[in-house]
Amino acid sequence: AVINSPTSTTISGAPDAIRQLVDHYKAQDVDARLIPVDYASHSPHVDTLRDTILRDLADITPTPANTPFYSTVTGQKFNTTGLTAEYWHTNLRNTVQFATTLTNLHDDPTTYIEISPHPILTPAIQHTHPDAQVVATLHRNQPPHTHFLNNTAQLPTTDYTPLYTPHNPHTTPLPTYPFQHRTHWLDAPRSKGDPSVIGQEGAEHALLGAVVQVPSTGTTLFTSQISLSTHPWLADHAVHGHVLLPGTALIDLALHAGGRTGAPDIEELTLEAPLHLPEPGAVDLQVTVDPPDESDRRALSIHSRPTGDPDTTAWTRHATGTLTPHLAAKDFRQLPWPPPGASQFSASEMYERLDERGYRYGPAFQGVTQAWQDGDDHYAEIVLPDGMEPTGYGVHPALLDAALHPIAFAALPVDGSQGETYMPFSFSGISLGATGATRLRVHIHDLGEHRVAVTAFDSAGRPVVTIESLTLRPSKPFSPAGVTGSKHLFELRWTTPTSHASPLQEASAAPSSWVVLGEGWPGLNVRGAADLSALRREVTDDTAAPRTVLAMPASHRADTDIATAAHETSFQMLHLLQDWLADDLFATDRLVVVTRGAVAALPDEDITDLTQSAVWGLVRTAQIEHPDRITLLDLDHDSSSASLAQALATREPQLAVRKGRVLVPRMARVTVQPSDDEPDLLDPHGTVLITGGTGSLGAHMARHLVTRYGARHLLLVSRSGAEAAGASRLEAELAALGAEVVVRACDTADADDLASTLDSVPDEHPLTAVVHAAGALDIAPLASLRSDQLSSVLRPKIDAACHLDRLTESVELKSFILFSSLAGSIGIAGQTNYAAANSFLDALAHHRRSRGRPATSLAWGLWEEDSDLRRQINDSAVERMTRLGFVPLPAAHSLDLFDAAMKTRRTVVVPAHIDGAALRPQADAGTLPAVLRGLTGPSVRRASADSSSGHSSESPNGLAERLLQQNETERQETLLGLVRGTTAAVLNHADSESIGTDQPFKDLGIDSLTAVQLRNRLSSATGLSLPATLVFDRPSPGALTEYLRSRLVPADDGRSGRTLTEVVDKLESALDSLDLDDEQWTGVTVRLENLLRRSRDRGHPPAVGGLPGELASATDEELFEALDNELESTDLD
Repeated sequence: AVINSPTSTTISGAPDAIRQLVDHYKAQDVDARLIPVDYASHSPHVDTLRDTILRDLADITPTPANTPFYSTVTGQKFNTTGLTAEYWHTNLRNTVQFATTLTNLHDDPTTYIEISPHPILTPAIQHTHPDAQVVATLHRNQPPHTHFLNNTAQLPTTDYTPLYTPHNPHTTPLPTYPFQHRTHWLDAPRSKGDPSVIGQEGAEHALLGAVVQVPSTGTTLFTSQISLSTHPWLADHAVHGHVLLPGTALIDLALHAGGRTGAPDIEELTLEAPLHLPEPGAVDLQVTVDPPDESDRRALSIHSRPTGDPDTTAWTRHATGTLTPHLAAKDFRQLPWPPPGASQFSASEMYERLDERGYRYGPAFQGVTQAWQDGDDHYAEIVLPDGMEPTGYGVHPALLDAALHPIAFAALPVDGSQGETYMPFSFSGISLGATGATRLRVHIHDLGEHRVAVTAFDSAGRPVVTIESLTLRPSKPFSPAGVTGSKHLFELRWTTPTSHASPLQEASAAPSSWVVLGEGWPGLNVRGAADLSALRREVTDDTAAPRTVLAMPASHRADTDIATAAHETSFQMLHLLQDWLADDLFATDRLVVVTRGAVAALPDEDITDLTQSAVWGLVRTAQIEHPDRITLLDLDHDSSSASLAQALATREPQLAVRKGRVLVPRMARVTVQPSDDEPDLLDPHGTVLITGGTGSLGAHMARHLVTRYGARHLLLVSRSGAEAAGASRLEAELAALGAEVVVRACDTADADDLASTLDSVPDEHPLTAVVHAAGALDIAPLASLRSDQLSSVLRPKIDAACHLDRLTESVELKSFILFSSLAGSIGIAGQTNYAAANSFLDALAHHRRSRGRPATSLAWGLWEEDSDLRRQINDSAVERMTRLGFVPLPAAHSLDLFDAAMKTRRTVVVPAHIDGAALRPQADAGTLPAVLRGLTGPSVRRASADSSSGHSSESPNGLAERLLQQNETERQETLLGLVRGTTAAVLNHADSESIGTDQPFKDLGIDSLTAVQLRNRLSSATGLSLPATLVFDRPSPGALTEYLRSRLVPADDGRSGRTLTEVVDKLESALDSLDLDDEQWTGVTVRLENLLRRSRDRGHPPAVGGLPGELASATDEELFEALDNELESTDLD
């Protein structure tokens, strides 16, 4: 196919023949490998394309070239007028004479420039003409612009100016600090109290607590905390069932903040998001006023966040504006009152109409007593209801809000239809003329284009509040999605890891310490083993044990459908993980599961291997149940062994490499503004298919799509169909809401059954939306999970989704919504199968989006709702998940999150209640999954071992050191206390008094999942690698204590342990002082590992400090002599 150089040839042909040829040459130690393409160019296989090529290129017109052109078809100089369609067919069909062309070309030029995304031809040129200069334009692992300029600089200089045109380059200094794009707001006080006690001033406003001057910036910050308990009258301001802080309260806050900072008038104020007041609960409120500009104007912003989780809850911005020291003075004329000639209308009728449209004003806000209209002018008389005090406000928000009610009433459709409703959006020219008003006379003048001017007078005709312009805009029924979304909507974001590897870690990640299971990978020259059994046989005292074992799950084969391949790959990985984790021989080694194109680590990235995507969910759960044993790594097709080693050196549990860049996943909050456009989810005239439609979640979604999005034709399918419990009641309920409903029995995992169901959709109401909510759950720890349990959970998720994807290829869908699970994104103990199924759904959504097809995957946290899935999780498991930070979601809140998630237009969104306060202790103890680290805020200092709280975050080394200083009785008490305390913690007991020394763990309530938690916590506390069967092999706290003692303390008086600790200290100091290259570090690392391996293989547990127990009694001189013998080949001198 290609004659590249004197040392390189490319051959093409039939796949089987090529594979045989590669095997033949490999057997003769000739470097031979397959190129991953699915076509054989430059061979007779191209002949079938000849007519197509000639037809498609028939219209091209070759022209003469000024630069000499050499053809790799002929190997000679070529006239470019001959570059016809026939030439290009020959170019694709015949052998590429690259080496011949280079030979003929080299008579004159001596410099070659390869213009390509990555140097492919450069090696062939260098092999053919070693004396030639070869420059490549780009390199996939280098910054494109920088690499191009550096290489261009190697060529003869003519003129650099064209490189910068049309820019005028200049040198810009780098930032002195790596900005982290984090906002660190000051916490609002929980009660007003006396702000001066904490160095602040009182804000002197009923909705504010304190004011802080920030000297470094000149910013003024007003803080507070408000709730329905502190301000109960706010409960009377509700929109569509949600209590909102009235926009007039934001106006009064802005006026007060301006008055305190010398800019008392509001030049403009824009409302960006409603401020939802929870019940129960509270919100932290902040009003920020910036320093004055050259015109003495000040920028203002108002933010809030739910109280109680300051480190992990995002702030929502509700308003921005500009404050000014003075607005232009206006003349006011006295208005005759009541206005002559105006038509009076009923205030009670106005509130009834507003109530019908979802604007529920309680007594505190029903301040309009009389109202009139005269053409483009409205008038109203407003009274602050009894019991409401104006003290502490410029103008009471309830009074001013009532002044705007005639505007809302006038904007309602005259015919009573459900047309657009207009709400205040922006204000300009607001000034406060007087404070303390309890009555207002209001004049509202229509300025056109949905703008009005508002003037409020007191009974003497003096202006109290003036608003030069208030702009209204259409508003759909409000959902607090923006507020809840910012707290309970998440996504996985791939970012550069912040941890840096030490030289020892980098050495341990070097390929010299790797073993690859299976056939091996092209370009990775490391030791291989056919499988884990073969590796087990190879590991002997005389064979270097691997630090890292690489395994790549099977990729999708063209002759297998995706769902079947996903099952097979998941089974393969399940068995590998079970074998790996059950074998103590590999207890200190790391299994690296390597996939290619199984996750979307870059924006809008395609998933190129869906079958491997299920492995990510499966392995994520294995990592939760068995921390520090497995690494998950996804490579792109350009990744090298160097980038793989760089990734492994980070010690991160989950990674991806993209174009040489190492990325790690972190859960991050997604902010949604209610002003975002509503998603176009469905066509009311089309049919919506909901799988699992008769289940609890499916039923909730059916109701929501009808009431919120106007769905009128539903096809609800489940395995039981109309025979499902509650199906007939649901059908009747939806029909009463105006929807036509068909309930049908269908096994969506059966392609033929699903196809028949889709064929039943009537042509007059074609399928326009799909919601895949079906699923199954079968909880079991990884170690005991059976293949049938895996299959039964994969089938309704993966198989059904694949069939839906394929069978709707030709259908014009508006929505394709997959109900996934948080388990697939982070891993949840006991849900290995469920996590695998749902990570596949997330990947399928990315795959569809990359092909221009609609798809959204919602990775739900646990619903509070009683459902088939929820019933499979017992109460103790729910309590355990809640303690870990995963709080069940009420159904109504979940539906709000659905709305918010769909507004984001993101491919995969995680709607879940993740409690940051519950995550913090795990972060401090080092047990928090890495993917959740971004939700805990900055870490706190560890508690002292003598802390009065009784909780110590003592490190494993500290525990071991303390044990060495104790006598046998004290050691027993220390370790028994650790075991009992940890047991009480995983069982959520208030203390450890109820944990008996000889009481069986089974009787205490330890099940298979809490046993995993107990083992993991004890592993973290002791630094030991503990077996998966720990609790079952040592079935009581007493037995487990004795086992830990045998592992942690040498069987002597501890003196040798102290000697060994001193030697370890000396060794650490020596290693820190050495200046070694990568090869030497690798030698040191591997030989130290061999010491540990040989000790363990002889049945001796590692002693304190991590060195072999057999060395515990050695003297300093003997230890260093042994170490010198081990390291002599590294030439440390």
